[in-house]
Amino acid sequence: MTLSIECWRARIGCFQCHISSHRKIKNLRQKFIPPSILICNLLLIFWISNIILIFLCGRNYIPKFQLIFKSPPQVLTRTLIMMLLLLSGNVHPHPGPTSFNFMHYNVNSLKAHNFSRVRLIESFINIQNLDFAAITETALDKLTENKQIDIDGFSVIRKDLTSNNTHGGVLIYIKNSIAYKHCPDLEFDSNILVTELHFGRKRVYLTTLYRRPSQTIEQVNTFMQKFNNLCTQINNKNPYASIFIGDFNAHNSTWWRGDSTDSIGAKFENISYPAC
Repeated sequence: MTLSIECWRARIGCFQCHISSHRKIKNLRQKFIPPSILICNLLLIFWISNIILIFLCGRNYIPKFQLIFKSPPQVLTRTLIMMLLLLSGNVHPHPGPTSFNFMHYNVNSLKAHNFSRVRLIESFINIQNLDFAAITETALDKLTENKQIDIDGFSVIRKDLTSNNTHGGVLIYIKNSIAYKHCPDLEFDSNILVTELHFGRKRVYLTTLYRRPSQTIEQVNTFMQKFNNLCTQINNKNPYASIFIGDFNAHNSTWWRGDSTDSIGAKFENISYPAC
């Protein structure tokens, strides 16, 4: 099974290869051995020989080795890193994809029709080559196992329905090649997921939320205050980008020109734009 270039770069971490044509490489090798390959071969010999010496001599060899390096594993690790750098040809200052594709879908229950909507979502993700997908109103509970909603090649982070609720639940599918960290300390509601995505050195904060439309005025004001605090907390972390996605149950003509702005939509705009 072959890996895409994005997957390869994510797995390796920071290496990018420059590939020339087969003919040019063949002609180049006929003339001379590239210095990087020569040095790499010498380092490989040094690395293997030291492993053999440590294995054969044991503790008698380690004290002499520590005159230069703190520990044998340290020099072996550094040597291996140097070999990878030489073979890569270059180190990119900002590794990882420069763009990513994602979606949001209010599914109105993943469990409906024997979880058939999971396969529909999987098909859309594969056709559109998405990197992550946010799902709201999943209607999942603690009895639902991950294997019932798994999508091949993706990790799942979920927050299920709380007791006495029939609507809600949020979930996010993240491609396995993307490093991420769940941030529950930033979540102020049972229908909010905050995730820190890593694209090389770039950190992107993804917030998936579902706001219940039945909130009272007091509940709306509390929600907006906490949402504003969330925006400020994320901003203080100085991310490369912040994405807020989900079902806000609000309307705003800024989000879609064909819509009209309601009171909740105006509150979101006034809070999110200055802070985020």
